[in-house]
Amino acid sequence: MITLTTIQGEEFVLNAEHIFQIIDAGDTIVVCNNGKRIRVRENFDSIIDKSINFHKRRLMPITNRNSKNL
Repeated sequence: MITLTTIQGEEFVLNAEHIFQIIDAGDTIVVCNNGKRIRVRENFDSIIDKSINFHKRRLMPITNRNSKNL
């Protein structure tokens, strides 16, 4: 799960596995697998970083999840 902010300033949590596409066209638009489009304040690179960190944590063995290396 990653935390994002809508253009209106509302924070929400999105399952990073549901991201189909990220569009950087002035505003950043996250397109979900179901076709829903969400305009967010975060930039393209920030969303990529959050998504990568989510997947790293998800794949990390449970015994290492409390590591401060993330």
